[in-house]
Amino acid sequence: MPIFSANELKRAQRIKEDELYGSEGYKKAVYLSRQGSDYTNHLFAFLIDLNICLVPVYLWGVEFIMILAGIIPPAYFDLLFYVMYGLLFITSCIWLPLYTAAKHGVTVGGRLLGIRLVKEKGKRMPSAMQLVLRQLFGFGLPMMIFGFFFSVWGILTWWLIDSLIALVSPHQKTICDWIFGLCFVYPPQYEMKVVENGENQQEEFEDFDQQQDQSLNESFEDSNFDDQSALEVENNPIDSSPSQQAPSRLNKLKQKREAKKKIKASQKEKTENLSNDFPPVVEGTIAVQTAEPEENLAISKYDLHIRSNFSDDSDAEVEDIFQQAKALNLDVISITDHNNARANAIANHFAKLYDIKYIPGVEIDCQQFGQRVRILGYYIDWNDPFFDGIERLSLKREKDLSFARIEAFERLAGLKVDTDTLLANSRFKTLTPKQLVDLVFDTPEARQVPVVKQYIDQYPSEQEAREACMQECFGQGGPCEAIGEYPSATKVIDAIHKAGGMAILAGWHVSQLSNETIDAILDQGIDGFEAFIPNNSKREQAFLISLANEEKLFITSGSDYHGTRMANRHLGVTGASPKADQIVSVFTSALN
Repeated sequence: MPIFSANELKRAQRIKEDELYGSEGYKKAVYLSRQGSDYTNHLFAFLIDLNICLVPVYLWGVEFIMILAGIIPPAYFDLLFYVMYGLLFITSCIWLPLYTAAKHGVTVGGRLLGIRLVKEKGKRMPSAMQLVLRQLFGFGLPMMIFGFFFSVWGILTWWLIDSLIALVSPHQKTICDWIFGLCFVYPPQYEMKVVENGENQQEEFEDFDQQQDQSLNESFEDSNFDDQSALEVENNPIDSSPSQQAPSRLNKLKQKREAKKKIKASQKEKTENLSNDFPPVVEGTIAVQTAEPEENLAISKYDLHIRSNFSDDSDAEVEDIFQQAKALNLDVISITDHNNARANAIANHFAKLYDIKYIPGVEIDCQQFGQRVRILGYYIDWNDPFFDGIERLSLKREKDLSFARIEAFERLAGLKVDTDTLLANSRFKTLTPKQLVDLVFDTPEARQVPVVKQYIDQYPSEQEAREACMQECFGQGGPCEAIGEYPSATKVIDAIHKAGGMAILAGWHVSQLSNETIDAILDQGIDGFEAFIPNNSKREQAFLISLANEEKLFITSGSDYHGTRMANRHLGVTGASPKADQIVSVFTSALN
């Protein structure tokens, strides 16, 4: 293997880090928060850069002492002062802006403290001109101008004002950060190795990956998902239901994905860096368990799928959610309202009040190849205009679907349904199939209509009759089914990434998705799967875990809590065991 100098290795590492950040690292970058450690890192990075720029001033101070000591004649005082001032201009107005632009937003202090300047929206790399102007007008010129006209007090006043603005800004943005749309973030950290050639490089990374898998396997030795359970997932006969087809589906999907990778590799030779900032997920050895009987529910540490009353089908107040989470000793939660991100502003306040870690979230309805899917967005900037647009689109769609169901049922039953009262009392002016069926069954005149009476006569209980009517009339293929138009999964995933977030495929109806749909969502850049949710079977969990391991994606968990609207959903009950929580903690570690 060739011998490289330390400087060559560092330069190669910086180039690779920039390449990784530009390709996918920006998705995992984390904004500076208002925590003390983040303020300290920002301050120290600034002070390091400042002291480098002030080297000419320090040298002039030494020269001034030498003049006082008689070593240098006093006649050189003015000359040395202007030389110092010229060098200060070079370091602060030329060197620092150009250095920052050349390093793609990483200053000397930023590199030592692990932060870099990026575009605030999307966290992508800014242009060289943006970086030059930011450092010139935000650092160099103010120091030169205020220092020349107002001495040291002018410079200190400018930095004090700039610091106060950074203190109250969401991401510690200074005046020029606001002007040029920039801010500091923590980029993901990568472990790198020096290898001799491309072939050996692949082997090195595979060895590294196997070591990671082995270390995680050892940590799960006590798992209640034992070897026999794992064998059952692979070897038991599989029935025709979608939820029982996980192993065969996985094999087919793996084959298809492998074929795609070989085609891409033949088009362009590129070694994929398998060692990233998060360890991979372990296939087939996770402690998987479904919800236990109600009297002995297993509580997970992480509940990342909760709906508040900002959703159209939940009555849970935001503060009540945090009170319950505190009582249950949950570590991290996320409120992912249905096509609505507004609860995050309130949730951030209560997260600090109740000392619970919180991930801003949302759940969005979309479609792929005509199949309905739901995408969860985490770590999002909820103020992004995209989420307002999604909310307005959802409200209009659900209102139109409500009236379409009503009209279809009125034609089917030959009666006029009095829905005005329900719609008037609905905060979202929508009517779900269940609400419509309950209204009809609760009306004596409507119960005598043949379409309704057949269900009452056919089923032994009122509840069964209502559920059958709802499924057969309003379900898929039913005469009153209303089909809406949803945004594409491609657009939703891309918008979540642009809002600084990470996109996770929700566990909702995931067993009904075709391999083509899942494959397309993988190609669109999905960041992970929600494997642990109460309705997912062990086979569905094993399928998603194995696929996540194959594609190096994240795993999340959630209770899908709806308040009292769904009595069988409980906060913190996700179906993940304590050992599986360790897998989910990888995703939540970005909070740190």
